[in-house]
Amino acid sequence: MVMGKNGINDILIKGNLATPFNDYLSQDPEWAKEIGDEALAANTRDGKVWSISDQKQTVGYFYNKEMFDKAGIKPAQTWDEFMSNNEKLKAAGFVPLALMTGENAWTTNLILASIVGTSGDAGNKFMNTLHPSDFNTPEMIGALNQVKTMLEKYTTKDALGAGYANAANNFCQAKAAIIANGPWMIGDFSDTTKCAAGFDQKVGIAAFPGNGMISSYEVGYMNGGKTQETRDAAEKFIRFKTGLEGQRIALEFGNVVPVSDQVQPSEALKQKYPLLVESIEVGNQSQVHYGSLDSIVYPNVTDAWKLLYPELVFGKSTAEEIAKKLTDIAAKNK
Repeated sequence: MVMGKNGINDILIKGNLATPFNDYLSQDPEWAKEIGDEALAANTRDGKVWSISDQKQTVGYFYNKEMFDKAGIKPAQTWDEFMSNNEKLKAAGFVPLALMTGENAWTTNLILASIVGTSGDAGNKFMNTLHPSDFNTPEMIGALNQVKTMLEKYTTKDALGAGYANAANNFCQAKAAIIANGPWMIGDFSDTTKCAAGFDQKVGIAAFPGNGMISSYEVGYMNGGKTQETRDAAEKFIRFKTGLEGQRIALEFGNVVPVSDQVQPSEALKQKYPLLVESIEVGNQSQVHYGSLDSIVYPNVTDAWKLLYPELVFGKSTAEEIAKKLTDIAAKNK
């Protein structure tokens, strides 16, 4: 059993090291129904279902309600208003954004993806395309320039080169007002080893400007068994992990959004993590959907951000030049 993230799925498929699930799904139509057509289609290539997802990404951003109140702002409806909110937060004495450019630049790229994904039909199409090859678009260049301003003016001093743990800590320790991230982070807000007691009561969730939410399915689990016996055993576990019961366990204990609408939060979970219920509602109300950059670009493009963002911020490369470099990096996969 293999989690197919970060290009591992490509390696297994190209190396003939994975078994597609088509026959197993045909033999168990109830399992296929529990996963759903959209989730299956997300991990299908050339008619073959190579992996099975057990969770859906619905990602907006979390914000510190106390900081927003003191700055006199509400979650922005437009990107111009988002930038204005950053300025007002800064004027009120707060660092607006918990960004990072190390690792996969996760929290920064969620914002970059959302600027592109909500910019109109062309940008939304780009952010819904698997393995885009051309980053030389007005939408991407404009978004890179906006993120450049955010990195220059509205984030923490450690953002350049920081990893996810740094960005998460900056938000949880009230050193920044906003972090883009998914509902799996909600449990951290009431964990006193990560956040101050009562911090969970200060956190709100919002869709990105333009009523946009990152909405995609995890790559999920692949079957790498070498013999029929091990393939069948792997499939049996993956079927449990991704079926309704497995999705329910992941929701209750991992705060992840299930792929099936049949799985709903228990009353106990609603009481413990009301923000999770709110995040699901915000996701359902959002109207513009697109993938994360991690989910659509080639792995070597994901690896490049940690080098390209410092170039952009320090003026060694313009947004246009960064877009060309991304295009050149993507072309190496052909």
